[in-house]
Amino acid sequence: MLHIEVIFSNNQKEMVPPGTFEALEKEIDRKLRAQYQDMNIRIVWGTNAAMSVTGGKNDKDSKKIKEIVQEIFDDGSWVPEMEGASDDVDYFDK
Repeated sequence: MLHIEVIFSNNQKEMVPPGTFEALEKEIDRKLRAQYQDMNIRIVWGTNAAMSVTGGKNDKDSKKIKEIVQEIFDDGSWVPEMEGASDDVDYFDK
């Protein structure tokens, strides 16, 4: 089973619009469910922002999935609108 975990840093709570977790889960599901029917997505608050992918077919597959999730973040069209929000929010520490 494929497991995708996305952790948002607690210090990002003021910058993340309501509904973001649900919208992100829906977008990840939309992009990957056809290829990975047996997939679990977990999106939570934590100490540090991070992303992990486990259960891919191999390392190359896991890397490809991470790239797709990163592309979802880079696109940002799925993010709910937040009144007065800035577009330059970094979701993951780079």
